[in-house]
Amino acid sequence: MTVSILIFLYATLTSVALFSAHKQLPAWLTFFNIFAITILYLSILHLGWLVIGLIMLILTAISNALVLNGRVSARHLIIRILFSILVFLLTLA
Repeated sequence: MTVSILIFLYATLTSVALFSAHKQLPAWLTFFNIFAITILYLSILHLGWLVIGLIMLILTAISNALVLNGRVSARHLIIRILFSILVFLLTLA
């Protein structure tokens, strides 16, 4: 139950971030973000999608940073990776 809430919050916060930046992103990257978010929402119903969704969100974060800022913030990336690992480990418990 708690893991489902974390997954939902992660997907929803990512959706909000995408909504605020979608005009600055190319169409392919917006689609990739929407696809990754959808996969993460699906993982609430079936945890088999979780690893794919988390990896895709990390990849979209890298791509978004490169397009929007021209560089990747190591701090932001480390936080996302650690949070993804935490969510994954909580599903195993």
